[in-house]
Amino acid sequence: MSGVTRTLTLPGGGRDDRYVMTERPQSTPTETYHPLPQGLTIDDVVVRTAYEVKPGDIVVAQFGETRFGRRVSHLSLPYLAHPQSPHRCGCERCDECDDLDDESRHVCLAPSDAYDDCVVLHVGDVLAVVPALVAARFPPLTRPVEVDRFVIEGPGAPQGPYEGLRAPRTWGPWDRVSISPEAAVQLAEDLNARGAESGLTAEWKADWLVISWSARYRGMLSADRRYGAAGREVIEPDAEGRYRIGRLWRWGLHDEPSA
Repeated sequence: MSGVTRTLTLPGGGRDDRYVMTERPQSTPTETYHPLPQGLTIDDVVVRTAYEVKPGDIVVAQFGETRFGRRVSHLSLPYLAHPQSPHRCGCERCDECDDLDDESRHVCLAPSDAYDDCVVLHVGDVLAVVPALVAARFPPLTRPVEVDRFVIEGPGAPQGPYEGLRAPRTWGPWDRVSISPEAAVQLAEDLNARGAESGLTAEWKADWLVISWSARYRGMLSADRRYGAAGREVIEPDAEGRYRIGRLWRWGLHDEPSA
């Protein structure tokens, strides 16, 4: 990151009410900073309290008080603001809203979705935003494709990891995981490498992935380990060419952060 900065003030703020905005950081191996829409720079940024954020503003950073003074904290993923009162945002009581004890002093700036809880902030929190009227002159803010790494946890020995689309908040270990054709090829090879004794085999029929299981393997999934029937599942690629695989074993998240 270069040393370019810009000093901003809140509307009506005094001489000491200053906030130093820095350029957006570059991603590192441990932290990801998704870029703003092409053409936007810190020259397009203003500061607003959470209460003053308008629909369509792009929230890019938040300021906090430290013993060294005010410090800007850039968001990994900027978001489009849709300010609403907490508990009225239609989130069906996400964790952020459930933990809220004083609704009147907070605002929900972005309702929860399949992946993230609501963004709920104190009305006085100071944010760096691109105003909606400015943002409208640039390409729209889009959500990047995010991935997780998954492992097969059982039955049997762990296997993987395989890169798949990020798991939703409500995802469970028996739900399906969406993996790329390359990951599907590797998974099939790994299943076959374990041998028939594992109870699972894989083969390709054109671009269809066929996973077969033995009666013994199916019985391992049963609570009493007695009932099972041999079978197979044919997995076709979806409209994006990905394979949604699940309910055949217990998936787990590999111990790495999402990209």
